[in-house]
Amino acid sequence: MSREILFKAKRANWRELPKEEWWVEGNLVWTNDAFEEYKAIIIPKENSVMFTKSENDDLGFENWYLVDPETICQYTGLDDKDRRKIFEGDILGIEAENLSKEDGCFVVEWSEPSSCFVACGKSYLAHFDNVYEDCREVIGNIFDNPELLKAGQQSKSP
Repeated sequence: MSREILFKAKRANWRELPKEEWWVEGNLVWTNDAFEEYKAIIIPKENSVMFTKSENDDLGFENWYLVDPETICQYTGLDDKDRRKIFEGDILGIEAENLSKEDGCFVVEWSEPSSCFVACGKSYLAHFDNVYEDCREVIGNIFDNPELLKAGQQSKSP
């Protein structure tokens, strides 16, 4: 497989953390803890460790993060003009001759019928293969920056 499979999500305890620590990226794991319901965990691709604790042979984990399942977003495999990864749930600014400033704000969503990620705008739906990298910019996401989207502005993917 040649494309990178990656997820990001907001840490479960994000309200207690500085803003730059709210989000984590990596591999997504679902686990069932004996004391709680299923949990979502993001394991970063670098600087994460699993080890055996010697006193009771339990596993220990460093830099594995419990995340809010409502905020899990998959990487689209594409980057914006500044080489930032574009994830599902991101809000993109797209500059193109045929788009007005008002029409240039898009939400990245998964389209079941098309089996691909699409950028949904007020009156326009863009498939990523129609949007050049140097024309797209991540300007926020639907969780942290809902003010970027005016009520009723975004259309849903087909």
